[in-house]
Amino acid sequence: MAERQAPDIAGLLRCVADLASAHESAEAVCAALQATLAEQFACPIAVIELRGNGSSVRRVGTGGASVAVLADAFSADVARSETTVVEVDLDVAADAISGSATPTARSVVTVPVRSGTDVIATITLADTVPRPECGEWVAPLEALADYLAQLLARDRAEAELVETRRVLDAYERIGGAVLASENLDDILDTHAREVVVAGVFRSLMFALVDRASDCVQVASAWYRGRDGTVWQVPPHLTRARYALDDRNITAEVVRTGEMAAITGWDDRFDARFDDKDSYDPNKVAYFIPVKRGDEVLAVMATASDVADKALILARIDSMSPLLTQVAAALDHARAHSELKSSHETLRAAIEGARCVVWRADVTRAGDELDWEMEPMDEEAAQRLLPVDIQAGETWLEGAYRARDAEDGVRMERLAEESLAAARTQYTQEFRGVDRDGATRWISEDVFIHPRGEGRWWVTGVLTDVTDRRRREEEVRALNEELEGRVQRRTAELDQANAELRRELDEHTRTAGELQRAEGERVSLLHRILSVQDDERTRIARELHDHTGQALGSLLVGLRVLEDADSLERVRSRLHTLREATNEALEQVRTLSFELRPAPVEHFGVAMALRRELATLADELGINADFYADRRDGYDLAENVEGALYRVVHAALTNIVRHAEASNISVVFRQRSGRLHALIEDDGKGFDVDAVMAGPVEGRFGLLAMEERLRSVDGETAVESAPGSGTTVYAHVPIASDNGLGRRDRTTDNGI
Repeated sequence: MAERQAPDIAGLLRCVADLASAHESAEAVCAALQATLAEQFACPIAVIELRGNGSSVRRVGTGGASVAVLADAFSADVARSETTVVEVDLDVAADAISGSATPTARSVVTVPVRSGTDVIATITLADTVPRPECGEWVAPLEALADYLAQLLARDRAEAELVETRRVLDAYERIGGAVLASENLDDILDTHAREVVVAGVFRSLMFALVDRASDCVQVASAWYRGRDGTVWQVPPHLTRARYALDDRNITAEVVRTGEMAAITGWDDRFDARFDDKDSYDPNKVAYFIPVKRGDEVLAVMATASDVADKALILARIDSMSPLLTQVAAALDHARAHSELKSSHETLRAAIEGARCVVWRADVTRAGDELDWEMEPMDEEAAQRLLPVDIQAGETWLEGAYRARDAEDGVRMERLAEESLAAARTQYTQEFRGVDRDGATRWISEDVFIHPRGEGRWWVTGVLTDVTDRRRREEEVRALNEELEGRVQRRTAELDQANAELRRELDEHTRTAGELQRAEGERVSLLHRILSVQDDERTRIARELHDHTGQALGSLLVGLRVLEDADSLERVRSRLHTLREATNEALEQVRTLSFELRPAPVEHFGVAMALRRELATLADELGINADFYADRRDGYDLAENVEGALYRVVHAALTNIVRHAEASNISVVFRQRSGRLHALIEDDGKGFDVDAVMAGPVEGRFGLLAMEERLRSVDGETAVESAPGSGTTVYAHVPIASDNGLGRRDRTTDNGI
């Protein structure tokens, strides 16, 4: 084997110096250097790995794939341990790493390239055969590593300087754009978009604080995709809103005014936008307050990987001047918005109030007042209240000239009195005619500011109150109309109340009468039951005392006949028995007549009453007439006929007992399915109301008549007055209307 030459370290360093002087990048220097390394050290594998911030690795070198894997493994170990590794023979290690049965590398030397305490690169030489002299490679490789470290540091510093300039340029551009806007949303949107476009952050969100509603709301969010495309997150996904006392991290930063950098999931995050289970534990979220003095105006939020945390924190720190500008712009925009709102409110108030302001320097000269008016906005005044202005007149002079004469005298007197009384203000209203001839009402508020003896500043505010006066007139007319309606309605209600009171009184009276009638009905029923009991007792007594005795005598006589021994005695006894039998029969007939009058049974109620009236006329020596409009009688049910007879009979009995009448008349007429009976006399009469209002005992007869007819669907009425006789009306249904048949008197004649 030919003897290998010792590596030319000086040549290596000159090569690096030449590449560096040509302002090649570190990556280009390493790519060119690896071929020189392979040649100088006679090694088939030469690898230089550049390690950036975090975990990024760029490998530059030569060699087969399996040997490269072996070199990468040693480089990673060296980067972690920060020490040089020398392996002369790697049969087992190579076999284990490559997974191949045939060793692919036997000798490996890896040297770290340091920048301070950090390993920023590694240099690895490897050969497929054992190289006992590989330990001699360490010194030249470490010398090369020191020189390469300086080159990489310079390259990194230049890159950082370029990055810093780029970021600062972006900040300057963003600051100018932000300060040029007076709209809060535009300021936040511009900042977020431009920061992401400049590559300062991969994403950026702004939440604006609203002190008026005590909340913080996400206003803008921008994101850079892996392909470099920058897009705005849709508002419906970002317009989250939190109360300032909410536990959400955004609200907490507003309260504390301190930045928060949170690695992994935190319960203060909004679960609507982040999922706890799938949240990357290596993700860092940053929440930065944007403050003006001690007040937090907004919260800026971004995120990164853990490996980039130091870089992001440095960029956040470098953004402080820009955030100060953003805070100033936000404060200015907020003040501008409030001022604009105030101006709009004031303008709307002035336009809505429709007023004109004037000012005058007033001086007293003897008994006269000199009013020196200051210039005013004549055009605005004329637009508000157009008046006829003559040549040389001001608008105010024209307006005062157009006022009502009586109002003018009153106004001048009020001004004199107010100044003399040292009043500070007064108010008056007057009428004026505009240039179109329409009458206008003007209200004038006058404010007086004394300037010394006999001198005042006077300010007046003229307001067109024509619409108000017109509305007042309309309201006054409406009030008068409403008052008239109320009065009419009140009268109607009073009348209705009076009617209701009358109806209530009538109802109360009727209820009382019904209650009294019910009581009388109950008393009448008791009286009827009592009379029925008395009648039964009398009938029983009659049957016992007379009929029973007659029948007993008849029985004794029959027993005597059984013992008679001669025909003469039998005949004599039969005569006695016949007389006893006739007497008993007469008593039975009398009782039967009393229970149901025989004439009614045989002839009907009309014929029975006709006969009864004839008997009364003969016995009392008075005139008694009966008239019926039907000669063949009336089709009355048996119970109706009996009830009618007893009512008429009771009326005739009352006439005989109480009326002292000379003439009696009974009339029967059939009308509309009912029989109408009238019983009339010319007796002394009585007060019906007094009797009906008196004790129930005094009107039992009338109540009995009424109750008797009511039981057969009939009714009765009485008309009478003292000295005017009495008329009794009775009405009962005809049998064909009440469903009851008339009894055939030709076959049922009774006893």
